[in-house]
Amino acid sequence: MTEMRSTQRYFETHADRFDRLYTSPDVATRLLRQGPRRSREFAISVVASRPSPSVLDVGCGPGRALDALGRRGVAALGIAGSGLIMATYVSPRVGFLYGLIAFTAVALGGFGSLGGTLLAAVIIGEVEVFSGLYIGPEYKYVSVFVLYLLVLLWRPKQGLLGW
Repeated sequence: MTEMRSTQRYFETHADRFDRLYTSPDVATRLLRQGPRRSREFAISVVASRPSPSVLDVGCGPGRALDALGRRGVAALGIAGSGLIMATYVSPRVGFLYGLIAFTAVALGGFGSLGGTLLAAVIIGEVEVFSGLYIGPEYKYVSVFVLYLLVLLWRPKQGLLGW
């Protein structure tokens, strides 16, 4: 019963935010108010109406939006993690380690630095391979995080190539 009351209090205190969400003319909030199919159709019409449009769809799923964009002459590319299923087991937490390594690459390279992130990703790959080969496969991720901590000690705010 107390959980229900706390939920009710939350919605009562934040009711004005929900009102603004549903009355805002902003494109992003209009997308939130519609169902998935209408949101996809709306996003496709917005992108296709721009001159020389191009789209990168991350987590593209079955590719319905990319197919519709391609039919309208939009240069579209989709990236998804479904190829990962063929290389590893499937569980709800399978992507956590990969996400953590990706975050480490961004932080190691320096937030806001694409070149630093690419350099860090290559370095992380090399550290994983060589530490797995020479130290032991169970230590390959440990060595990546030790490298990350060393870079944090050396350049705590910038990473390798950050600002």
